[in-house]
Amino acid sequence: MWEVFLNVTGGCNLNCRYCYETDRTTEKQHPLSVCNYTINDVLTLLEKLSEYKDSIYVYFYGGEPTLKPKLLEEWSSKIKEKYPSVNQVYIQMVCF
Repeated sequence: MWEVFLNVTGGCNLNCRYCYETDRTTEKQHPLSVCNYTINDVLTLLEKLSEYKDSIYVYFYGGEPTLKPKLLEEWSSKIKEKYPSVNQVYIQMVCF
C-alpha cells in the first residue's frame, strides 16, 4: 500500500467542536508545510506508484483542507479521472 500526503493548507477556521486550539486562525508558514508541487507532479508520482500494482491512498490534509474547496475539487477530479482506483481521503489535522 502506498500513501501520498498532500498538505493543502496550514490555515484553520477553528470550527471543529472537538478542537482544543485557540490561536491558529491564520495560515502559518512552517518549513514542512510549504509545498510547491503542481497537480501534474502529483499525477506523475501516482503514475510511477501505479506500476507497482498496489493500493494507493491520497490524503488531503493541513490545518483544514476544506478551506481550499476549488483546489480540492480540481485535484480530486483530475486524480480520479486518470487513476480511478486511487483512494482519496480528506483529513483534518492540527496546523503547525
